[in-house]
Amino acid sequence: MRKFMLGVLLAASASLLQAALIVDNGMPDTSQAEARGIISFRTADDFTLAATWNVTSVSFWMLAQPGMFNGSVSYAFYQNSGGAPGSVLDSGTVNGVTPVLQNSVPGYIYSYYTTTFALPAPLQLTAGTYWLEVHHGSGLTVVESNNVYWGVVANSVPNGNARQSPVPNPPSGLTTSEMAFSLSGDRVDVVPVPEPSTYVVSAAGILLFGLLKRRKRG
Repeated sequence: MRKFMLGVLLAASASLLQAALIVDNGMPDTSQAEARGIISFRTADDFTLAATWNVTSVSFWMLAQPGMFNGSVSYAFYQNSGGAPGSVLDSGTVNGVTPVLQNSVPGYIYSYYTTTFALPAPLQLTAGTYWLEVHHGSGLTVVESNNVYWGVVANSVPNGNARQSPVPNPPSGLTTSEMAFSLSGDRVDVVPVPEPSTYVVSAAGILLFGLLKRRKRG
């Protein structure tokens, strides 16, 4: 019984630690094949945080031919420097990524996928503006032969400010697009308030522990 109650309490605690959506930069018009290259080009877009967060995962809209994605995504987070990517805060490569098919683009051989990957370790970012780069393959300067692209946010052209440059140069050239992505994680400066049901479960666990301890003494 004690193991059962401990499991219930742990499950209740885990529910409080689920990652929240930090940034939603928008999604593409999935009826149109509008995207930026992440094969022979390096592409990045900015985002702004109003508080301190631990970023734990990235999700982006990918446009690709079926079977062209090789399962590897390289990424980088940058400081903002005068409205462009500055110094690198974190970077790496995640393997074994599985994209989720959303739909095929009418009249094209390409399809849209949502591609989500967890960071190897949480990245803590304070309030401010930053840049995210994603790239297909095992390194930011690796040129893959497969046709894989990063989806552009619907109706963002010509008002976007994503940056793009040919490999191996860091993304710096101004585009007119916004890139479709989102970030998830945990807010650092806010302590989550338990649901009323959590208090009930906790109280039941404490009461059960007291009864078991009393019985043991008897």
